[in-house]
Amino acid sequence: MNTFRRLALLASVVLALPLSAHAAMDSEAHKTFIKECTYAATQNQQLDAKAAQAYCTCGETSLNKHFSDAEIKALNDRQTPPDIKLTTRVQKVIAQDCPQAKK
Repeated sequence: MNTFRRLALLASVVLALPLSAHAAMDSEAHKTFIKECTYAATQNQQLDAKAAQAYCTCGETSLNKHFSDAEIKALNDRQTPPDIKLTTRVQKVIAQDCPQAKK
């Protein structure tokens, strides 16, 4: 997967965060995050459902592992503009932790 497509996929995951993420996601938030992330990955990156599901599950695990409740809450805050440093860190961590998504 070329760099541009990988960055676009990471952006899809980050954009799904404000819709559902919080640390140690409860069952409903988990389902919503996976659903929205998988949709973005299949539509925007044209990944097959299995690859999108695996990538999004990995992304959620990575978020819960590397980010505090406060950081994930900040990602979820719709009242303030996104923190570029935090968003960049999310992209970097997910890229390191999760295998490349393949068609």
